[in-house]
Amino acid sequence: MAVSFLRYEVSDLCLAKPALRSLSASATVADALEALKTCEENFISVWDCNHSKTTRSLDAGQLCRCVGKVCMVDVICYLCKDDNLVSPSAALKAPVSAILSKIPGQVMHVEPSCSLLAAIDLILQGVQNLVVPIRTRLSSSSRRKQHPKCTTTTFHNGQEFCWLTQEDVVRFLLSSIGLFSPIQLSP
Repeated sequence: MAVSFLRYEVSDLCLAKPALRSLSASATVADALEALKTCEENFISVWDCNHSKTTRSLDAGQLCRCVGKVCMVDVICYLCKDDNLVSPSAALKAPVSAILSKIPGQVMHVEPSCSLLAAIDLILQGVQNLVVPIRTRLSSSSRRKQHPKCTTTTFHNGQEFCWLTQEDVVRFLLSSIGLFSPIQLSP
């Protein structure tokens, strides 16, 4: 039974997860604040894209990378720093990258075929968020109709992305506890 459990991939955990809402790394703190106010999401993913002519031969996955995520608490804490209280307008014009965590490796891109065991190993090594490409049946225009106020979904080369967090993996493991129990769970 446990052997079949090891065949799971991270794409199995992405089922029914919403696509990430994105913000460019060149956006300002004011842009992040506006996006968070108008969107139902608790956070916005921040992406660094390099679409210069010299990198067109590279794979599209190398052109755009998620570099972190920003939530309302991050924005408020940033604006409440002593330096920023002196000049709030300058703080709002600062790049959103000033809010991002400086700890490397908190966000890592993985393929949908990455095994659940490899994802658990990454989490044990300190990765907090796994960014996984997802396949959707909804077109981008029908998604925009569902969330008209939000920023656009992260949609690069026909791919949308979702987060997998430590909590998602633990939730999946707890829901699969029956695989490890030799006795059927009964009410």
